[in-house]
Amino acid sequence: MLNGIRKLIFASLVLMAGSYCYAGDTFRCRDGQIVSVGDTLAEVYVKCGEPTFRDQRVESSRWGMGTWGHREIVTIEDWTYNMGANEFMYRLVFANGRLATIESLGHGFNVYEQDGMPR
Repeated sequence: MLNGIRKLIFASLVLMAGSYCYAGDTFRCRDGQIVSVGDTLAEVYVKCGEPTFRDQRVESSRWGMGTWGHREIVTIEDWTYNMGANEFMYRLVFANGRLATIESLGHGFNVYEQDGMPR
């Protein structure tokens, strides 16, 4: 009996770990469409629509030494999708127009339209 419970717990942990890894590379939009790391800003916008929050910044990095050094300027955009109070919020981070990472932020919240109804 105890051996069966251990197997069940182990199988559950393996399934949870597998779904966690998968979640980092894809995001399911409200209407069910899926976007993946590597998609463009336009592809994500068409599939998921306007994000709840949007932020943009420019980052610069330099590597190498002296005249052989290189400098790269990257435009970073953070799009946050609030999926509602019973779901998680997600941050999609774009680097130079391509989806680079997908992060789960914890539980979202209800957003109300002008008519007072949650969306």
